[in-house]
Amino acid sequence: MFLLRELSCFNDTGIARGCDDLFHVSPSLACLVLPIQSCRRRHFKLEGLRCEADNNTMNRQTQNQGYLFRDAQAEDTVACKRLLSEAELPTEDLSDTVLEHFVVCLAHDEVVGVVGLEPAGAIALLRSLAVAKAHRSQGIAATLLSEALTRARACGVATLFTLTTTAKQFFEKHGFAVIGRARVPQVIRASTQFRTLCPDTAVCLVRATTDVDWVADKKSEAMTLSVARSVALFDSEFYCAESVLQAVAEAMDVTCKLIPQIATGLCSGVARSCGPCGAVLGGVLGIGLVLGRTSAQQTIEPAYEAVRMLLDRFEAEFGSSDCRDLLGCDLGTEQGQIAFESQALCSRCRNFVGRATQLALEAIEAHRSIESIPMETRDECQDQSRSIPIQDEG
Repeated sequence: MFLLRELSCFNDTGIARGCDDLFHVSPSLACLVLPIQSCRRRHFKLEGLRCEADNNTMNRQTQNQGYLFRDAQAEDTVACKRLLSEAELPTEDLSDTVLEHFVVCLAHDEVVGVVGLEPAGAIALLRSLAVAKAHRSQGIAATLLSEALTRARACGVATLFTLTTTAKQFFEKHGFAVIGRARVPQVIRASTQFRTLCPDTAVCLVRATTDVDWVADKKSEAMTLSVARSVALFDSEFYCAESVLQAVAEAMDVTCKLIPQIATGLCSGVARSCGPCGAVLGGVLGIGLVLGRTSAQQTIEPAYEAVRMLLDRFEAEFGSSDCRDLLGCDLGTEQGQIAFESQALCSRCRNFVGRATQLALEAIEAHRSIESIPMETRDECQDQSRSIPIQDEG
């Protein structure tokens, strides 16, 4: 785990600047990345961003805008403190030892951006993220934040935490969900950040890092964010059906005051009655939001087709869509609830939540693609959409 400290890259109105999308970097930015140890060599391309990874230290260099992203060095300490002070972020606990885990962005040898990690055993603090005012709107903040996620994933970190007083909407846009402070691990709550440096009014958010690597459509970072968002919601105070419904609704830009409470009774296998998996039912509700009928004269087929696609693919991968079959216990009994806790079955549900979110969104997209095809070829496309191969996890 990491605790992500407050991001300071906002204009006078509080709107995020220079970080339009966590995974969006201007097409004019082409980068070479050499991330941290234990990271397999890989290549990926995101809207003009080309990255390479091996087992060396991180060193990200833009090819045509003059920005260099590298590990912080001892001589960067003063510049980092000055930058964080200008951004009105804490520097009291910043030391050379802490700086060892920082990454800086340089422009003509001047530090113009910074982000860092502060390990604490199995959990760690991801320190202040800031960009100099004169260099905002260049994609620097987004790149720094993505560096943090890359490092976290490469280290096997499952969860990110953040505290913020100004950037709640920004973090929610990028897959985070609000979490009550009482649910944050004690080692994080005991940190200087929680105890003294951040006010009680600061909002705590959480986001998954791993468990989204298996997203089938690697070209769609929006899909990755939606899956991460659903898992983050599940990691906070929301249950399975609530998490999936809310993530799908947000991805489809659907707002409704009844979300997520209309899904509450469907959680835990329909209120612990050994019914269908709540994550799947949340996906069904999400499909209905987009493809459901608004009048009796409309056809039911679009929603039915998408729901059947979701069910077929989920059951093909997990063997069932029944809560008791998936967990191997009856949540409606005391013994079942004990088994759920002792066997850490919540992690299994967490996986179902992410997967159901992805499959629901893919079912919606598949139907939309079919709608754009001439009528005479739709039946063939629909048959093919039900047999889309499942991407193995890992």
